[in-house]
Amino acid sequence: MSEVLTMIVPVLGKQPFIMNNLTALFKEAIEIGIKDIVFVTDIEGIADTVLLNWVNHKQLNIHCIYDSSIKHIGETVLCCKDYIKDEAFALILDNELQIKTLINQHLETGASIIGVQSVHNAKSKEYGVIQPSSHFSSLYGIKEISNIGYVEKETTLIMTGQYILSPDIMRYIKKSLDRASASELFYQAVRLLNDYQRVFAFEATVLQKEVLI
Repeated sequence: MSEVLTMIVPVLGKQPFIMNNLTALFKEAIEIGIKDIVFVTDIEGIADTVLLNWVNHKQLNIHCIYDSSIKHIGETVLCCKDYIKDEAFALILDNELQIKTLINQHLETGASIIGVQSVHNAKSKEYGVIQPSSHFSSLYGIKEISNIGYVEKETTLIMTGQYILSPDIMRYIKKSLDRASASELFYQAVRLLNDYQRVFAFEATVLQKEVLI
């Protein structure tokens, strides 16, 4: 297993809430030992906002990648290959900052970790659902990953938009480029990663995630 020193923060489409929470993001990143944060965006002007908030957190190395053609998460990860190298990294799509608990699970298991939350009769608003194969306490094995889902009678594990991923995810994103649509690319890559390595879902009970009921 490896330390988690790099965090990727995609900022795509409409400006997400995480841009209103940069101070908290930077503070937590420093506390958990993150050294580099890479913002990937298709929005002009994001770099200026990031750097204005960074001035009091110069322990962090901040990198901003702008590409107007990027639309989906798999593409943002590929953009960061030069920053990832051979180390596990954090991927943050949401402003519910629980990444420390996911890093702890990664360090304990040596596996990639997906943050999830249990909901009933609900449809994931953004980040897809996990069908577990087994679980021990709050840690779940993964049978299937869907980018959207609805379960009427069973508990649904929705993905919360926070991940600790092996650098091997890059290889599986590249393999999936010709096999999956742009919106499905990231999920297909995680499925392949799960086929060849251990990927777990972890439920942090304090997460509060908006869902569609």
